[in-house]
Amino acid sequence: MFRLPSSPTSTPDHYDPVALRRCLAPAGKVVCHRAIQTKIVADKLLAQGVELEQPFSQGGVTITAVAAVDGFGDPQVSWVVEGGGKKIIHCGDTLWHGHWWKIGRKHGPFDIAFLAINGAVTGFPGMEPSGIPADLTPEQAGAAGKILGAKAICPIHYDTFHFPPLYVQAANAEQTFLAVARARGIPVEIVKPGETVTA
Repeated sequence: MFRLPSSPTSTPDHYDPVALRRCLAPAGKVVCHRAIQTKIVADKLLAQGVELEQPFSQGGVTITAVAAVDGFGDPQVSWVVEGGGKKIIHCGDTLWHGHWWKIGRKHGPFDIAFLAINGAVTGFPGMEPSGIPADLTPEQAGAAGKILGAKAICPIHYDTFHFPPLYVQAANAEQTFLAVARARGIPVEIVKPGETVTA
């Protein structure tokens, strides 16, 4: 999670302590996977570390970390969030893995699943390029949404970074994903940064 190189413009990618400080109330905590709690505390943020499948509840909302896999071998989780009679899963930029069926059986169905769709192929310095996507492709996101029992999918993690040859997004990611979701009969919620999703 923290080792991923940022873009050539040095924009924070997966973890931005400055943005978190702006968003959190003075006593607000970052709920995180226990493996990265020390890093967050070192950045002078309050942190509530949790293990996989260990629910954390506060204010009528329950958050559970579930399995995920990133393209670099760093600790990674997806988040199941339940509250107000709704249940979502936010999968960050996980790649395809074998836990989808277990998550779907144990936690699904979901009102909405937030799934990466950009299928990024990376060629960062010091890493032998594999040519294999480091996060979900549009086709894989559609399959994951179906397995998870998502009533709708909100595609994420696309059209933000594209810096060949270091980071190459799948061509036409959104259009490809829309076609895949339509073929699988899954509604799609397309939102821009700052917009609200209603599940």
